[in-house]
Amino acid sequence: MLELLIEEKMGLEKGYVKAAKEAEQNDFCSRLNLVWDTPLAINDALKENLYSCFVAVNTRLPLLIIGKPGSSKTLSLRLLMKNLGRTDDEYIKRFKSIRAFNIPGSENTVSGDIKKVFDNAHRSMIPKGSTVPLKLHELKDTLVVVFD
Repeated sequence: MLELLIEEKMGLEKGYVKAAKEAEQNDFCSRLNLVWDTPLAINDALKENLYSCFVAVNTRLPLLIIGKPGSSKTLSLRLLMKNLGRTDDEYIKRFKSIRAFNIPGSENTVSGDIKKVFDNAHRSMIPKGSTVPLKLHELKDTLVVVFD
């Protein structure tokens, strides 16, 4: 729906936005090492989740990926963690590696559990022997809190 609105407002040919988005996702995914412990189906859902995670992490925007178990939500972030900062691709290696802090979600998860994970992420920003956290641009990794 949004694609149609963008095309209409900008006077673009129908299908242009979708084709451009898919081309960008395909190019991005072709630069990654997508080898995993088990064979992967490099389908549209995985490509979209990988690219969305990449954009969100590097623009520091929150991202919610909602889906059934096995729909590549966690896998997408793990594949990015495996690739960012650890590849020979000139474009991809310009981005910081990712350090994830997981919040295991269940019906028993309480706010204190979530706060602990955010506190751990914050503490990881403080260099040894200091009490002052580094600024985000000074960190060698990008910190990501994942509610899984």
